[in-house]
Amino acid sequence: MNSRSTPREQLLQAGSRLLGQIDMTDLARALSISAVVDEAGLSHQTFHNTYPGSSRAGGTGGKEAFVEDLLDNLTVNYSGLEAADSNSVKPGEFTGPVSALFDDLVSGLMRRRLIAILLSGDNDGARKAVAPEFERFDVDFRSVVGEAIQSQGGSVRQPLSVASLSTVLVALLDGLALREMLTPGAIAARDVATATESILRWAVDPLHSDRNTPAPEPTESGDDLNLLRPDLEADIIAATETLFVDHGYFLGPTSGLERIDLNIVPLIEYADTLMLTRGILRTTIPPTYTRGIVLRASGGPSILKELSDEEIAVSIDEAIRLNVAAMAVQVFIGGEHETRSVHNMTRLVDMGNRHGIATLAVTAVGKEMVRDAQYMRLATRMCAELGATYVKTYYVEEDFDTVTASCPVPIVIAGGKKLPEPDALQLAHNAVQQGAAGVDMGRNIFQSEAPAAMIQAVRAVVHENLSPTDAYDLYLTLKENNKQSAES
Repeated sequence: MNSRSTPREQLLQAGSRLLGQIDMTDLARALSISAVVDEAGLSHQTFHNTYPGSSRAGGTGGKEAFVEDLLDNLTVNYSGLEAADSNSVKPGEFTGPVSALFDDLVSGLMRRRLIAILLSGDNDGARKAVAPEFERFDVDFRSVVGEAIQSQGGSVRQPLSVASLSTVLVALLDGLALREMLTPGAIAARDVATATESILRWAVDPLHSDRNTPAPEPTESGDDLNLLRPDLEADIIAATETLFVDHGYFLGPTSGLERIDLNIVPLIEYADTLMLTRGILRTTIPPTYTRGIVLRASGGPSILKELSDEEIAVSIDEAIRLNVAAMAVQVFIGGEHETRSVHNMTRLVDMGNRHGIATLAVTAVGKEMVRDAQYMRLATRMCAELGATYVKTYYVEEDFDTVTASCPVPIVIAGGKKLPEPDALQLAHNAVQQGAAGVDMGRNIFQSEAPAAMIQAVRAVVHENLSPTDAYDLYLTLKENNKQSAES
């Protein structure tokens, strides 16, 4: 203790130290005169000489005078956060600095900070003393949140800002810390990390962030599920294998889709994303599926009518409720109702942009139109120019690389009609090699002799750059293994 400190200063310093140690459930008793004088290394007589009078019979001396003096001069002495080494943080590991603050909040300086709030509820002096510490902490915390967003692409969803997001997160951490202090062991640090990670990942704007941000590593089976589905664009850029099962919205129960619960649900674990209607999502797809959902958002005519006569069939509120990553809309370039279909797309783009939901433009080719690179360049470029986040189109044998080169947004290719398995794998390989970001296959998977083996073979082509020959060998091996497992 500094020999030049007065007894009053020593007593105040001792009281401040005790605030960092006391049990919140036993505040009054823990902050006793005996504890204070022992901590200060002084005598009871010195205490009473410093704070004369009695608190009994309505007096203002003794302990009450000391507590009031302590609150008037309380400071948390917040020293600031240590700067994180950005070079040592891997992409996707952005929640460490945020969730780690939980330990500081329930112990040490931050514990004292929260106790100070409770003690200063009716004391202006204490509030004024603590306010600068809060401001410093909030500024530092905002920097941590900003770095977290920057590591995932640098843009936050509108109408949020980094400041408002950090305010929400610090309030969450304060609340969790207070509960942990009142009921030790009630809150696990792992739960805090999961919550902050989910909020931060959701807060990243999928439309305006840097696309080169790598996708996070998948979690091991049995880990807590992240119920916020990831944004689709990261999946697309990293190469996507989408299972396309929305045929029923105009075809009805086509072959292979009669029983989606039996034929499709066993396949979804192998798909990066699912493209389907809201009816199937709600009634059939298990809520444990946490990857990207592409929601069919346009519709109207059946196969018996003019297919280009579509309208928007899903509201943006419904898409938000379903927590989808993207909305898919058919665009009929050259079709009878071309303008309406284009306006359907632009309206979805506007609505999706406001809420951070991507728009997939699906280029449809009429029976009278030629499926060549010239048409595909026209259709995909129009969709991109008018705001589509990415485009689904058909692969063409000649000059497909000019289609992907002239389209400024990612392209995924449709599988089209059912092909023999080697031909479908060759098609997927050629498309990816010529610039496609991935494939969106339906009939070539669920109408295959071995759908589970086929979707895994296609996935290997897209993600592992497997050759068509090797992919077909993988398909045959998996098919045989599945057959033996079924027979055993």
